Amino acid sequence: MLYRYEFFEGTERETVSNIELENDVAAIQEGYKTAYEMVEDGVKLGVDRAGWSIQIFNDRDILVQTISLDDVLTQRRSEFKV
Repeated sequence: MLYRYEFFEGTERETVSNIELENDVAAIQEGYKTAYEMVEDGVKLGVDRAGWSIQIFNDRDILVQTISLDDVLTQRRSEFKV
C-alpha cells in the first residue's frame, strides 16, 4: 500500500507521499520511528518540537494515525527515569 505522511512543524507543513509499506501497522511503526528520531534530533539541537505532529494517510486518503511529538517526548522521558 502507498502512504502519505503530513508533518506539522510549528506553522510549517511538509508532505511526503507515495511511501510503500506492507500495511497500516507498518505505516504506524514507521511513523513512530520517525517521530522518535525527530524528538532526539530536536533535543540535540535544542529545538522544542513538542507541538509538532505527524498524520499518516493510506492510499484511500483515510487518516490511519496521528502522532503527537509531545506524547513521544513524554514517553521517551519516562523510559529514561531511574
